[in-house]
Amino acid sequence: MDQCVKCPESHYANSEKNYCLQKSVSFLAYEEPLGMALTITALCFSVLTALVLIVFVKHRDTPIVKANNQALSYILLLTLFICFLSSLLFIGQPSTITCILQQTIFGILFTVALSTVLAKAITVVIAFRATVPARMVRWLMVSRAPNFIIPICTLIQLIICGIWLVTAPPFIDQDTYAEHGHIIIV
Repeated sequence: MDQCVKCPESHYANSEKNYCLQKSVSFLAYEEPLGMALTITALCFSVLTALVLIVFVKHRDTPIVKANNQALSYILLLTLFICFLSSLLFIGQPSTITCILQQTIFGILFTVALSTVLAKAITVVIAFRATVPARMVRWLMVSRAPNFIIPICTLIQLIICGIWLVTAPPFIDQDTYAEHGHIIIV
């Protein structure tokens, strides 16, 4: 040609470089092998967690479940169950709503799970230190102070997510250069 024209970002040049072809749009889909594998993994882990939760509820009056801090165990298992299911938001064609939900839901659920583990660990530490009846540690055990860790940590995470969503919310981006002939939606 006398004059060369660059293809737009949504197109790429054919091998002879005499016309532009439309790039195909790609994202992590449920139909792809990786999407299927991740979906099956998330569903298997959520079913496994649900089964453990059912066993805990069924045997709630046994000494092992009672000694394992029933309420915190239920919160942890329920949060892990929802956390595994929330990973399904990362699969499929992205939209503005899923972009927002992916990070915030997973972040909040993960915070609840970690703060529950922290509360369980602190409860164990307090239990082993509460040997003297007059100590403040004993009061912490009786007042269930470690249970306040979960709402406090979750509130901090909610504030951080709120600030993040107001200042720099997530958005759909198209990567046109990473792979030749494809537009990758992230």
